Amino acid sequence: MSARIPPVEAPCSPEAAAVLRRMMPGDEEPLALFRLYARKVPLAEALHGWGSYELGLGLRDREVKRFREVPLPDGSAAEEGGR
Repeated sequence: MSARIPPVEAPCSPEAAAVLRRMMPGDEEPLALFRLYARKVPLAEALHGWGSYELGLGLRDREVKRFREVPLPDGSAAEEGGR
């Protein structure tokens, strides 16, 4: 089964190459998912910013953030008083 939208392959535009270099450490080959996002540079830049923020949080902070964002099975907020 082929991909519906193919990821960017080298050589790519200078803008896409710059975003991919920021997304991957060292000389690692960019993940296919990141290369797919790089088809639309503004999308890749936005996702990179979000990912950097999310991964920059400590493990405890990420868990607290998810606890506050995910509703309980009955549809109520996880914390008293909402968010």
